[in-house]
Amino acid sequence: MKKIFVAVVVSVLFVAQTALAMTFQQPVKVGRVSGTPQGGFSIDGASYNNGTSFQNGKLDKQWGKLYEKGIARFGDGDAALYMHYDCSPNKSRQYWDAYAPKFGDKDAKRTVSLWAGEGETVTIYTTKNDGNVTLYLLRGEGPIAGTTNYILLGRRSDGIFVKYFDLEDINIKYFGLQKNKYGTTRGRLSPWYKNLRCQGDTIIIDYERSHGRSGYVKEGEFRFKWDEAAQWFGVEQIIY
Repeated sequence: MKKIFVAVVVSVLFVAQTALAMTFQQPVKVGRVSGTPQGGFSIDGASYNNGTSFQNGKLDKQWGKLYEKGIARFGDGDAALYMHYDCSPNKSRQYWDAYAPKFGDKDAKRTVSLWAGEGETVTIYTTKNDGNVTLYLLRGEGPIAGTTNYILLGRRSDGIFVKYFDLEDINIKYFGLQKNKYGTTRGRLSPWYKNLRCQGDTIIIDYERSHGRSGYVKEGEFRFKWDEAAQWFGVEQIIY
């Protein structure tokens, strides 16, 4: 009788833990932000954009309408993602600051910056889940291999935006890279982060690295697994 009772308790605990695990759906694209080499941002997919125009007729023909300074919103309601941007001429501001829009809360103080200038693009995805957090994946990508980054932002049930992970930090911790004068580790030696997928309670991003004349070779992946107890993501590197 005791053995049966113990087995039932263990089974109930297992079911409870399984029920608590957050499950992620595959990412869905909601918007895109691109910076031109001459200045200005092209903003696609925003549900709202209160911005001043970037005055350059030649660029408008190539990129469409460009914006210089303002606030854009992706999505609606309390869970929307805001982008604060300002690349207007300002001698006191660093170049990096001008072309690194801030993503996150309506309050610019609760945001993170991601490089989006000189041909760089930030693609915005949302990842639905059965938890109490709204997740946004930001993919930053430059014109050459090795200039990619993923940042995962989440709006918790208390309304606060947090940054769960940033692959710039992964570059420093796992590959020994250092940030350059623009505050980024991306470049020739940086991994090329490519495919992203969700599997149960885990977000998986695979990467390639340069092997000289052999080009870029797939070397492994990073798995970001949701920890319900910690209310955070753990990190695991898988090397192929």
